[in-house]
Amino acid sequence: MEFGRVWSRHQRTLLITMMMFKMGLLCTAAADTCLSSPCNNGATCVDHLEDYVCLCPKGPVWYTGAYCDDLYDPCSLAPCTNCTSQPGTSAYTCHCPDGLTGLNCTEDVDECLSNPCEGARSNCVNRENSYSCHCPLGSGGEDCQVNVTTCSEETCQNGGTCMDIPDFGHRCQCAAGYQGMDCEENVDECSSEPCHNGAICKDGVDAYQCFCVPGFQGYHCDLDINECASQPCRNNGTCLDQVDHYRCDCAPGFKGVNCEVDIDECEVHPCQNGATCRDHIAVYTCECLAGFQGQDCEVNIDECASSPCLNEGRCLDGVNSYECDCEGTGFVGLHCEEDIPECASDPCQHGATCVEGVNQYMCQCWPGYQGENCQVDTDECEHHPCENGGKCFQRSDILNYGSLPEFSKANFSYEEAAGFICRCLPGFTGDNCSVDVDECESAPCLNEGTCQDLVNSYQCVCPDGFTGVHCEVDINECDSNPCQNGATCEDFANSYRCVCPVPEPGHDPWGGRDCDVRLEGCKQHQCQHKAGCIPVLTDDEEHNYTCLCPPGWTGEHCNTSTTFSFNSEGYIHMQLPVSKTRTKREAKDRNQGLHMHVRFRSTLPDMVLYHRGSTERFISLELVGGSLQARVKSGKVLQVIYPGPVNDGEWHQATVTMDERLVMVVKGPGCEEGCLVKNEVYNHLMFVQPSSFPQLYVGGVPREYLAYTSSGGAFIGCMEDFQVDHKLLLPQDLIREENQGLEIGCSKKDWCEDDPCMQRGQCVDMWVRPSCQCHRPYYGGSCDKEYPSWTFSHENTTSYVSYNISETHGENFTISFLLRSLKHNGLLLQLRREGKPYLTLYLKEGTVAIYSPHTTLLSEAKLVTDGNNYLVAVQVQYGHVVFPKAGNHRALGNVSVEAGDVAYVGGAPFRHEHECLGWKYEGLPAGHPAGPQASDH
Repeated sequence: MEFGRVWSRHQRTLLITMMMFKMGLLCTAAADTCLSSPCNNGATCVDHLEDYVCLCPKGPVWYTGAYCDDLYDPCSLAPCTNCTSQPGTSAYTCHCPDGLTGLNCTEDVDECLSNPCEGARSNCVNRENSYSCHCPLGSGGEDCQVNVTTCSEETCQNGGTCMDIPDFGHRCQCAAGYQGMDCEENVDECSSEPCHNGAICKDGVDAYQCFCVPGFQGYHCDLDINECASQPCRNNGTCLDQVDHYRCDCAPGFKGVNCEVDIDECEVHPCQNGATCRDHIAVYTCECLAGFQGQDCEVNIDECASSPCLNEGRCLDGVNSYECDCEGTGFVGLHCEEDIPECASDPCQHGATCVEGVNQYMCQCWPGYQGENCQVDTDECEHHPCENGGKCFQRSDILNYGSLPEFSKANFSYEEAAGFICRCLPGFTGDNCSVDVDECESAPCLNEGTCQDLVNSYQCVCPDGFTGVHCEVDINECDSNPCQNGATCEDFANSYRCVCPVPEPGHDPWGGRDCDVRLEGCKQHQCQHKAGCIPVLTDDEEHNYTCLCPPGWTGEHCNTSTTFSFNSEGYIHMQLPVSKTRTKREAKDRNQGLHMHVRFRSTLPDMVLYHRGSTERFISLELVGGSLQARVKSGKVLQVIYPGPVNDGEWHQATVTMDERLVMVVKGPGCEEGCLVKNEVYNHLMFVQPSSFPQLYVGGVPREYLAYTSSGGAFIGCMEDFQVDHKLLLPQDLIREENQGLEIGCSKKDWCEDDPCMQRGQCVDMWVRPSCQCHRPYYGGSCDKEYPSWTFSHENTTSYVSYNISETHGENFTISFLLRSLKHNGLLLQLRREGKPYLTLYLKEGTVAIYSPHTTLLSEAKLVTDGNNYLVAVQVQYGHVVFPKAGNHRALGNVSVEAGDVAYVGGAPFRHEHECLGWKYEGLPAGHPAGPQASDH
């Protein structure tokens, strides 16, 4: 509401002004009372001297109160008495009493608008919540026809002057500050908002008064008080005028609210080394003692800078002086200028030669002597060079000469005084007596123990895990029972392994080297898609987990799909990377022959899942008649078949490996633990390198490869977890834009759920559509059509149907029809070529018989002439005839149906040829979709 908006603005201005005054913005310090965050609901806390004030937010939710924790009630300051509002907003509604209206109930309802006064010259006067009928001013009487004086002392209020106007009544000349018919209304001079800068306007009579907020003055509070006018800032400080206060920017060297304090720069004692500090305005000076310099007398003057000391003498700087240290230079004097002769004292011993130098001499020692003056006779026997108990004698010992047999020369000389001679114990020899007889030569230590040769003996140092004189005893690490919590210990060479027990229900499993740690890594795992979680303990003793992904998912958290689907005929072609060539032994040792793995689901019986290689060398996996067939061709052909069926729409897994045998492992319904199918042929000629199979076709093969397949069909269905030589192929890497009909994921609809065959046939799920195998006599895509029935030899007449066969069926064909009859003999069907019969079906004593010139009479034992409907079906496959219902399988000879042959049904015009067959048929066989021609005789 407008009132709420205006009131909020004034209230906000007044509140901020009062707060500014209360906080004392002109003060120089305030206690920080807002540290405890007392204000709620996002309010702003403002500090002042010893308290704080909360500035409550005004939207989207309005709050009030000392801590802004109360919802603001707009009705608390509304100009009406009967008010309703929504707490927390600025909106309110005034409910006006009778006679008032308007947003704030400030408008009087004009009751005269309905013209309630009926007199001809009567005038309606509106009153507060009422009205009265009056004559025009200056008129009176019942009909207001009499001129009267309307002015009286009380007519015009508030000092107004009344003027009588005939025929019009009176008019009031109002005093200044009043208005209205009778000068009854005080003019609100504040309505024009004359007061500025948040001032409060107080209305008077013909006047108003503005109460300014601190910092402003003037009749309309439009003048910003210049607090700098009194020039409060001293010492050349700059005064900055602000609202209701000022701020002084002090010149360097001064501080304080009004820059009245001269900063004593000497107060922090900047001058060093006993200097005297002199304070100035914004600066100080130091008077240094002798020997020092610098702004703070911090620099000791270096009297050594002129290098007064000679011959590498060391100059020692003092305070206003220096001293030369000639030690070690070979010179003496005040400035180290005099050389010292070092060899004059003959310092070198044991016949050494002295060589003069600057501040030094050098003694050239004979071998066997050392030291600065060759004064040390090197004791070559000090480190006991003679091994194995040998005794050492020095060549520099004069007493050895002439007394020991090892010293052959009787005369001593410094030139040959270096070295030693060893006198060895029996069993040792060599200059150092280091050669011992090797007792380890016979390798007495077992289990890779190390033999250490001793004096006339040896010792075996056993590797970890073995003990004994010859390291012959294997240490059982499980004897100390290291495995805890019921774990089983397995001993190994210098090691053991703990097999942790199965955890109790509801408890974490045990882990760690000794099964002594509860594995908690799976408590907050991120494995997705119902993946299993395996808790592990890292080498750093940290709990972690590994996700055991379900089929169709991979990745650290099993969040990457490996599933893709073929919705139409097509295939994926890949060029596999050429791996390192392996030997047969490498392939056998690493168990890395050709390895193919895939999971699939489909409802179609004949399809190529994959073909790896070319037409001459390949490994392939196909569905053939619902069975799973794996083949390898590399010179020879190996083949394994899992009978299945695997086209039941469920997931099946097939792993095919080929080294020197072909092995296939199938998992799926009925084979949950895995069924192994392998070719027992072991042929080293079958070994091939993976690099010989670089091409991979998934879901089908090119047209030129179809002749090398058994199924000849493209895969329609879903695959997942496709691996080539143990490497997972992701669908994101396989599917490209040009691969039409391929998509990531596997969506499957139950096409037979809605009975598309109308209960007239068996629905077969073709994965992307339904297919109906209609029951006779129905046919069509949905079994919505029906073959018509024919009646032959009705009422003892003779009839038959003949028609030409329009296409070649070859040696594999099926003849079927529904039969209903009570006659036990008669011709059913005969096929002729060039007028000669080559296949005849007829009734013989109530059973179906078949005759061909190339074979003897064949018949089915079942009686079919009892008046009921029977399906007669005969399959001919490569010269053999089969009655599917009975399972009979007999040789028929070479029979082939060609285009142009003629079929006769129910009889034939060649009566003399068929009298032995009953000649004519009487009954109701079903019609034929070819539209036969009928003839009656």
